[in-house]
Amino acid sequence: MRLGSVQHPFSTASVKKFEVAGFFEGAKGSFDATIALNVSNAAQFDTFGFLDHSEYREVHVQLPIDEVLLESMVSADAQNVVESMYSIYPDRGTAEGFRINRQSWSANGYLDRNLQIPAATLDQFEASMQALLAKAVDWEDNTPFAESASDFTLRSISFYEGGFFNVTMMAPPMTDLLGGGYQNSDLDGDGTPDSVYVLPYDNLVGIQLSRGEQYVDQVLNELSVSIPQNGIVRSISYGDYNNYVGIEVPASQEAYENCIANPDAVLPELLLGSYYDYSSRFDSGYKKYLCLDHTLARSPYDGGAVISGAESAAIRAKLDQAVQSKYPNVAVEKLGYIWSYDFFLSDTHVDWEVDVEFGRFERDDYFLQGSLTLSAGLQLPELPKATVTATLNRTKLNGGDLSAAVQWDGGSYNVTLSVEDVDAEVVPARAVISNSVGHRLVLNTTDATADKVKLTGEAFVGSNKVGNVETTDKGLYVIRYTDGTFETLY
Repeated sequence: MRLGSVQHPFSTASVKKFEVAGFFEGAKGSFDATIALNVSNAAQFDTFGFLDHSEYREVHVQLPIDEVLLESMVSADAQNVVESMYSIYPDRGTAEGFRINRQSWSANGYLDRNLQIPAATLDQFEASMQALLAKAVDWEDNTPFAESASDFTLRSISFYEGGFFNVTMMAPPMTDLLGGGYQNSDLDGDGTPDSVYVLPYDNLVGIQLSRGEQYVDQVLNELSVSIPQNGIVRSISYGDYNNYVGIEVPASQEAYENCIANPDAVLPELLLGSYYDYSSRFDSGYKKYLCLDHTLARSPYDGGAVISGAESAAIRAKLDQAVQSKYPNVAVEKLGYIWSYDFFLSDTHVDWEVDVEFGRFERDDYFLQGSLTLSAGLQLPELPKATVTATLNRTKLNGGDLSAAVQWDGGSYNVTLSVEDVDAEVVPARAVISNSVGHRLVLNTTDATADKVKLTGEAFVGSNKVGNVETTDKGLYVIRYTDGTFETLY
């Protein structure tokens, strides 16, 4: 076994021999078969790479950042830049990204972040809403809410900064809700009037709390949502498709640098309750991006960096070299679309994805050499056992020989076919057909037209030549015997 391959250099191995055998037996007879592959140059030839080869493939390569860094990516005020990130698209002539400087949080000093509401705590909030609903009275005749409030279930929460705090509760099945409004001068104890409204067609009851912002802290406490230090709650949303507390937190270079220095310690808490699932297995570049995205304010470049035709051609040439270096045993015919993953200007390398058109895996001096043999036996009642063996030997890039034999008790047929070059305009080939009683027919290809191959050959009985194989003007293949008779080959 030889480790290493062309297409997958770190995971594949070459094959020297592979064999599969089977046997079947039934009431009317038995059948056995074996297929075997033998690679004679396994120590030099990558069998798995050959089987895996594809003419078109997406290839991942790296280039040192100083080989692709464009002048337009570097800020003239570099001392004031905390971080820059780009993705390069040479075929589009652009590099898209953003730059963060030390003043970015002065003007845009807050980061939007969504924290998920823990589902396990919603029951507690539902109970508090049921208690509020039970306090409601009709706004016309002061009669209490007629339904059993404890049977209502939480359907949604909605709050936006500066507005009402709205909650909807779903009535139990088969409840006959009557439309109307209910109110209490102070449902939640904040000193302001609140209201309850009934939506009979939707089987819902809505609770509207007048001073929503004052109610936020109570809700967050009941929902066990932990707001980061100096965070400002801008919205709360819970329902069929939403479950989050929208907040803003101040950008902080100190928080960024602390996260970069200790990502595995800082990120789990920083991302707690967010839409990100943190894993210590994230690569360093992604951890750096998460630190940046959750500590610093940023905005995209107006137009990104512009890549000239010459710069694009230079990058493509370096990528071509990198691909050829990665796959030295396969010709790289052409590079297709190329683009880079996001990278920071503080990185040392840039990762690229390249669409590559490869040439043929094999060459005249590098091809799979070996044989493939299929043998089978058939045993039927009252008949002698018959065996069939076929072997394909590959000794040239486009040529080799095939031998086949059928044998039974007292008899046999044998065929041998040798081919010099299957890709030639006229395929040079030689075939020998013989049987167990000494009859032998030797055939050779000579010339060809667009649709017909000319054959010549000789017929033997034992060592005696008894005839010649010819091609007639009408394209028929015949054997002309030395006694003057003839017969066609088909």
